[in-house]
Amino acid sequence: MAEQVYWGIHIGAGGDFMAREQSYVGIGWQEVGDLRKLAPTRDAFKAAVAQILPDKPQGYIINAGSQLFRFIHEMKVGEWVVYRSKIDRKFYVGRIVEEYDFRPDLSAEYPNVHKVKWDGVVAPTSVSAGARNEHGSALTLYQIKNYGEEFILAVQGENVLSDEQDEEETATVAAEAVQSTEDFILGELDKHLKGAPFEEFLKDLLGTMGYRTEGGGKPGTDGGIDITAYRDELRLMPPIIRVQAKSGHGPIGRPKVQEHFGTLGQGEYGLFVALGGFHPNAIEWARSRNNLRMIDGPELVQLILAHYEELHPRYKALLPLTRVYIPQPVPETVG
Repeated sequence: MAEQVYWGIHIGAGGDFMAREQSYVGIGWQEVGDLRKLAPTRDAFKAAVAQILPDKPQGYIINAGSQLFRFIHEMKVGEWVVYRSKIDRKFYVGRIVEEYDFRPDLSAEYPNVHKVKWDGVVAPTSVSAGARNEHGSALTLYQIKNYGEEFILAVQGENVLSDEQDEEETATVAAEAVQSTEDFILGELDKHLKGAPFEEFLKDLLGTMGYRTEGGGKPGTDGGIDITAYRDELRLMPPIIRVQAKSGHGPIGRPKVQEHFGTLGQGEYGLFVALGGFHPNAIEWARSRNNLRMIDGPELVQLILAHYEELHPRYKALLPLTRVYIPQPVPETVG
């Protein structure tokens, strides 16, 4: 018995009606034209893309040529296709029923098509997080290697999620939401707040936590201290906190942490904030320094989320967030 082949495909909103209502799946690169005119080799397809889109990088040309070749020469009648609609967010599962055709009349954006017969529609909650993640490939066209059969069973009405998988699903959804938010915040900080602007942001964040601050915003003149934070307006109430801020990508090593620690006076505390994190030797060295605190990117995100509502409007505009509810895994009961 031949092994089943499952294809995953992404189609933009412009081709969604063609896919859902007219039962055609298609891919773009319409400038290349009818793919049947090209020699049936990957090199010929890559050359065609390079000729039509000469300004694209080599990686793009290789990817586009390879996917066009697979669409016409590797996808076969009878093989399965899984497509997720941009409109209703559901998975459409069916089989290819016709060979490749060039149909710009169906969609000018996605003229390279295969006719399909949809067997059914699957809600995202009917399949596992693994199935959804595999379908989330960055490629337009790809083979679903691990979870193809799960989509078929779900279409047939079978419950593919066990109680244990349901619990894993809940935990996965929550973890994905948390990770996505963290990635977004760190990405925006990295793009927009380098150097002195990052220090100004930290001053505002410390202000939401009840600290008065001075310094920051003057690169090259800090002497190892970017910001000084105080508890009171007269700057008399302990603790006095000396802050070093690093917005670069690489982890901070022990020498930099030691250097900052060496700037502290008697009774002062050190705070080192580094978006790129810390090298293990720096973390180990700092364990025994009770008046030194190190904060990496993920921990900074937690502070931002805890004090988000009090941030200055310009930073809330930079990091537009809204409160949402995500599923919480149910703790195991004892006894």
